[in-house]
Amino acid sequence: MDQPRTRSAIADLPVELFVYTLSLVVGFSAGDASRLLPVSRRVHDVILGTPSLWTRVAFVLQADALTSILAGIDQALENSATLPLTLVFSVTALPSVVVLNQVVRRVFSSGSRWRIMRITFIGECNMSHPQSWILGLWTLTEVAGGASPFTRMEELNMDPTDACVHQLGRLTPYNVEHLHFPRLFPNLRKLRLVNASFQNACKLGAQLAITSLEELELVGIFWQASTFLVRDILEKVPGLRVLKFKAREVNYRVVPSQVGDSPLAITLHACLERLTLGGPQDFLKNQLRSLNCPSLIGLVLKWKPSRNTSANPPEPFDLVGEVLEMVSRSRCRLASLRLEKFALSNDDLVRLFVELPHLRTIYLILRDGGGANGGFLADLLVRSNSEPILPRLERLSVSTIPERAGGTPYTFPSNGFVDFVQDERRSGQGPFARLRKATLAFQPAGVVFSQVRP
Repeated sequence: MDQPRTRSAIADLPVELFVYTLSLVVGFSAGDASRLLPVSRRVHDVILGTPSLWTRVAFVLQADALTSILAGIDQALENSATLPLTLVFSVTALPSVVVLNQVVRRVFSSGSRWRIMRITFIGECNMSHPQSWILGLWTLTEVAGGASPFTRMEELNMDPTDACVHQLGRLTPYNVEHLHFPRLFPNLRKLRLVNASFQNACKLGAQLAITSLEELELVGIFWQASTFLVRDILEKVPGLRVLKFKAREVNYRVVPSQVGDSPLAITLHACLERLTLGGPQDFLKNQLRSLNCPSLIGLVLKWKPSRNTSANPPEPFDLVGEVLEMVSRSRCRLASLRLEKFALSNDDLVRLFVELPHLRTIYLILRDGGGANGGFLADLLVRSNSEPILPRLERLSVSTIPERAGGTPYTFPSNGFVDFVQDERRSGQGPFARLRKATLAFQPAGVVFSQVRP
């Protein structure tokens, strides 16, 4: 005799709860909701009656998928009531400009509904497509009389992946003059343009002058840049709180050495809280010298070798002096500092940390050549006997990398690091007892010491 079939626990769930649970899955999209419609009449009715299930439109843009893509957008628009929508799509292979423009027109026609656009370009994608997407939206805006429908848009992410860039051997070209972001996305709060080649970079400030913009990330090569490019952007975007600016290379409109000895105009930027700067040392030096950011609490600096150093050797660069001068000028209380791939000495690091008493997090990636080793922490430990050194420190990470890929590992005795971390004043009831996590690593070998406290 057949045993009665056991009813699974999920089958006893109310349809509404089952559908709600599915909607919480990361990446759940309108396409997923559409595929669930045939499950049953009850599921069909619940899904169609739940607008929040249709607010994320995700697809891969290919020529042979155009019809289903346009139908999917229309279905999401219809079933999401008036809720704001998120558009997430990948551009692969080589869709024609005609195909791309058809999607652009459909997105523009429903422009008032979109809140987020995240566009990824992968594989053998035409690297002109990112600029074509923006130009297409702007052209339609002009045809419509210049009033953009994208008044709900808060986030734009244009990301040609590293795999795409490496495969094609070039970056996404943007002519900054043709971005028109302030008029196209007047209420944008977050913008990310990476793996890009920015032509006419000196005009970035004007083309990013969106009063609502709070977070900005730009990564790539900057052509015809102004000497103090970051300052110029901050002047035009007064509400910016987070800025990540990584320059693979910088080509200046006016060579910095030709600027002369005229006084540097430094404008106060009151809102900036977190700043990441990456690039050649002359770029980093110029940007640090032009900043006045009293709200700054987090600073990340990343060294990138310049391709032009053989022709124009860079001037000596006192990183520590530039950082301390910027902090003093800004009168900010820096709580987090990350330095990557700089060649620093023990004296450099002692001088730096003695002057930054508000630091809670320190992350160092040291490059061989400066001579820094555990000695700087030994010196700080001794100085702690007579003055409060890093009294608020909660996290400390130090790692080293060889001077060049495949070179001799950069190592040193770990006792200076260990003694500093295990100082009784930084544990228990000690006066500096805030240190919770400390790590020392020598690449490529890995971690040689780690300590975590509750």
